[in-house]
Amino acid sequence: MPIKAHGIFAELGPEESTISCRDTITVDMGRREAGRFRFFLNKSLEVEAVRERGRSIPFSAVTEFKPGDYLEEAEEGDREFYANAALLILEIPSAPGDVPEDGPRTFVVEYSGVIYDSLKVAAYSRGAEAEQTTGLIDTAGVFLGPPSHWYPAVPDSMARFGVTAVTPKGYETVTQGRLVSRESHEGTVKTVWRGAAPSDGAYLIAGPYDVRTLKHEGVELATYFYRSEADLSEQYLSACSRYIGMYNELLGPYPYSKFAVVENFFPTGYGMPSYTLLGRRVLRLPFIVHTSLGHEIAHNWWGNGVLVDPDDGNWCEGLTTYCADYRYKHLKGHEDAREYRRDINRDFTVYVTLENDMPLTEFTERTTRATRAIGYGKCAMVFHMLNRVMGEERFFETLRTLVSKYMFKQMGWEEIEAEFSSAHGEDLGWFFSQWVRGTGAPTLEITDAAATDEWTEYILSVRLEQQGGPFRMSVPLEVRTEGRSLWKTVEMSESVTEARFRCRRRPVSVRVDPGHDLMRRMEAEEIAPTLSLVLGDDETLVVTPGGAEDEAGAAYEAFASRLTRTGEARLLRDSQLADSLIATHSLFILGGAGENSALDSFDGEWPTAVFFKPGAFKIQGETYSSPGHCAFFVGRNPSNPQKTVVVFGGLSFEAIKACSRKLIHYGKYGYVVFDEGTAVDKGTWEVRDYPEMNVRLVR
Repeated sequence: MPIKAHGIFAELGPEESTISCRDTITVDMGRREAGRFRFFLNKSLEVEAVRERGRSIPFSAVTEFKPGDYLEEAEEGDREFYANAALLILEIPSAPGDVPEDGPRTFVVEYSGVIYDSLKVAAYSRGAEAEQTTGLIDTAGVFLGPPSHWYPAVPDSMARFGVTAVTPKGYETVTQGRLVSRESHEGTVKTVWRGAAPSDGAYLIAGPYDVRTLKHEGVELATYFYRSEADLSEQYLSACSRYIGMYNELLGPYPYSKFAVVENFFPTGYGMPSYTLLGRRVLRLPFIVHTSLGHEIAHNWWGNGVLVDPDDGNWCEGLTTYCADYRYKHLKGHEDAREYRRDINRDFTVYVTLENDMPLTEFTERTTRATRAIGYGKCAMVFHMLNRVMGEERFFETLRTLVSKYMFKQMGWEEIEAEFSSAHGEDLGWFFSQWVRGTGAPTLEITDAAATDEWTEYILSVRLEQQGGPFRMSVPLEVRTEGRSLWKTVEMSESVTEARFRCRRRPVSVRVDPGHDLMRRMEAEEIAPTLSLVLGDDETLVVTPGGAEDEAGAAYEAFASRLTRTGEARLLRDSQLADSLIATHSLFILGGAGENSALDSFDGEWPTAVFFKPGAFKIQGETYSSPGHCAFFVGRNPSNPQKTVVVFGGLSFEAIKACSRKLIHYGKYGYVVFDEGTAVDKGTWEVRDYPEMNVRLVR
């Protein structure tokens, strides 16, 4: 029996971490005349009464239970999700005389208590200080969401939420929907919110906010920032205006009456219906307003507007990525867009294996680098390839059709396939079968390229092979001739395809998919060694230095403990590093020359642009020797080209400490130099960027 509507009256006590609620829930009884109704609520909250039209409804609470005993389709993550919940069972009598037995019935649930789940370092956080909580009421702020179980909840309910929140004076409250009224009297503030659209859950956020607003194209834009960040409001409001204007044209009208950027008191980057919740440190990062903010706004069309069918895979993260992060690169220019697609293919190649691969229909959320590479990266590339099949204009026309047809309704891959097939005028089942319901991606290789001189022209023969399929695809080829490049397309559906082309000028070489327009696995020679390759390797060894001075050694040890916190990497001393371990692992070597003896194993085999010696290092011809200097560089493991080695060293305790907390944010680089914690030089090593073969001339 799903809940169709909530009318929540909540009084918050930040000083005592308390909440006192009265939730008027409307329940769809279906054809059941009487019996039991079950819902979940935080076990720290005491239910004081349940009533229907003034009469008391008997209830009981079960605090220890197995989710599988009460959920029709229990999943692996349900045990953790319901760990802080109690199961409330109502004994429902027959309906009052003027209420149909199979119609909706309204119950009032009154409850109160303390919600305070202390902030914890996230289990997935490696080298970065990410924090998480299921729910927290504190003087610094209030964070309540579905994992808090702060309101009566039934799985798979799509309900409209109305929330009236009362807080001490000085606090402002935000939730989904429209702000109906705000009143301040006798030391309290009462805000009334009404959500017009159904949702599968609700968050309630509060804090000592400075609120600023702007009206744009009929949408109320707002920032809820702490006073220390209030100077950012104008910048964020202006950016929100631009994004909503862009998406109104690209995807159709914005589906809500407001959009708010809300500051959180701990690090987050969440997108909720009609607002986003960003951590304090995140807000001031200069790139957020140009990338992440637009991503969260786009989620109001995909994920919060058009809803994901949980039985058919989470398509919304990949489509939002394509309409936001990738779209911004596309608007900047061809090379930026190509680089983004290349990074998607690189991450899929590096992080996704036969063991952890999955169809897009099975992706639910990002939990690892592999799931991100699939659910965000591969999914975005699927929409890019679909764009190439459809053409830009028809592709976005189809997206607008999906928005208008499924707004506030659930949509799965089945509906996406049907709509694109209809717009294309032919069945695209083959496309969705291999890219969405199948796994993997092909590896492409030219195994032969030869040209014959026919006096007035050249006949070029190309033999193209794929492994990992076969996949049906249109493969772009760049034929470089003496003077210019020609672009050709090879239709491929078998493991081996041979194609012939006519060229007026002599062909010199052939490149396969140099624009990375196809979802594909890359050869090792195409992938530059970067920090992310080591961080993403489940078998990385973190090697601490035995020869570092006391303070520097302590800084390296502290950094090593963060790198190995999630259990993916293993810690050992340089004296324990045997040749057999070097040959089978990626390495994260801490300490420079004279500090970590592991460097002796690679003497003379680093990139020629890198040189370490005691008290100094040289990268790309520049020498660094001041106490504030610190750097990392990445190279292929000479003993195993499939593995990677990072060397991280600093010239003082202060430099090591300042840099180690920032290092993880530079995953896409092959080297970075810091001066007193600020990056002063960074880059990647040159590699071959696509499969290529020189053309042999046949006489």
